[in-house]
Amino acid sequence: MQHALGGIVLEAAYLERVLRTAFSALVGSKYAAVVDGRLTAAALIEDCERITRYHTAITQEAKEGIWRVLRACHEANRDRNRVIHDTWATRPGSVTVTLRAAGRRTT
Repeated sequence: MQHALGGIVLEAAYLERVLRTAFSALVGSKYAAVVDGRLTAAALIEDCERITRYHTAITQEAKEGIWRVLRACHEANRDRNRVIHDTWATRPGSVTVTLRAAGRRTT
């Protein structure tokens, strides 16, 4: 299980690097890296969505493509968070049970 979790963490780190690159490209300034270093993956996704919405140099068709990719990133990040942050417990008989924090929705 540790090997699988390590793979998920590695891929999530790659996703964050790609999101930081996208954020910098959308902002269009060398100073974007100063800001994006403090942002979580979720914040990067949300900010990229907002910047795309108001970016005047991007066609509507391209915006829709960007939003489609960002939605996929959002879903992957949500799934990653469920796997990494949910508490795992093993019961007698090698039964694995997932305990989720109160208030989380399963979709």
